Amino acid sequence: MHIGERIQRLRAQRGWSQNELAKQAKLYQALISRLENQVQDTLHPEALKKLAKTLGVSADYLIGMYEEEEGRPVKPARRGRHKVAQSELFPTLPGMALETV
Repeated sequence: MHIGERIQRLRAQRGWSQNELAKQAKLYQALISRLENQVQDTLHPEALKKLAKTLGVSADYLIGMYEEEEGRPVKPARRGRHKVAQSELFPTLPGMALETV
């Protein structure tokens, strides 16, 4: 799902117009329109933070870091401690050995 689709859906859930969202987030309405109409798909990190905060979601959710299921964002997997082979962290080129310090 495109960032603009997420913004549009969240805005509609709140019953806000593009103007209202822009006012609440302290952004230009034209930016909201360009995002929702998929004319623009990138934005400045500060604008992303303002939109996420205003809409009550994470910036990760807005930019699509996590897949969705039945209209709800899927929670990211919990990060736990597990062993990873050194070769997975530091791949080597053929013919090169990994030195142990």
